[in-house]
Amino acid sequence: MKEIYGIICQANDYKENDKLLNVFTPLGMLQLVARGVKSKKSKLKNLINVFTFANFQYVEGHRNILNGLDIYDSFFDAWSDIKKNACISFCLELTTKCFYKDKETQKEFVELIKVIKSITYDDTLEIGFVLKYLIFCLESLGIDYEFLKDQETEYEALVAFSNADIEEIGTLPFFPNVIKKLISTLVLVLRNELGISIVSLEMLLKI
Repeated sequence: MKEIYGIICQANDYKENDKLLNVFTPLGMLQLVARGVKSKKSKLKNLINVFTFANFQYVEGHRNILNGLDIYDSFFDAWSDIKKNACISFCLELTTKCFYKDKETQKEFVELIKVIKSITYDDTLEIGFVLKYLIFCLESLGIDYEFLKDQETEYEALVAFSNADIEEIGTLPFFPNVIKKLISTLVLVLRNELGISIVSLEMLLKI
């Protein structure tokens, strides 16, 4: 039996009563099969949800089989809030597509959890935390944004969000339309540089 803490980024139906989970951990993305969780009798039925941050116990094999989990936080407040839900969904999709398994991702994992906690529990502009995490991901992947130097306002915002601590994001003097424009630009860079498309961008820009 092995165990590791992580957050569920995706939970897809698999076979008749199972779910296939993509869990982001300090060691990269881990895929787990949650057997029988769609059954009415399953004890895990209401615990296996996207956003769930937990300690996962599993049996390692060709298919890693989930045996149990101890939940740290389900970020329940974000489920019923359209803005928070869209922001966290964007961050989880970004994580799933940028960071793979079999690679140490301790720094990335810590940053993601900090951002999700801030989006869920902080009263400041949620989309600012999304931009902070997007910049962090691009920098982790070795992609810079020096090409934006000609666009003074946008470049100033990027530098400010990159340098700010997570606790300072709500104090930065930039309007939501500037932040959304920057997010769109950086997602385009991600697609052009690495062929990564973020489907949840459309919903994010509507909030």
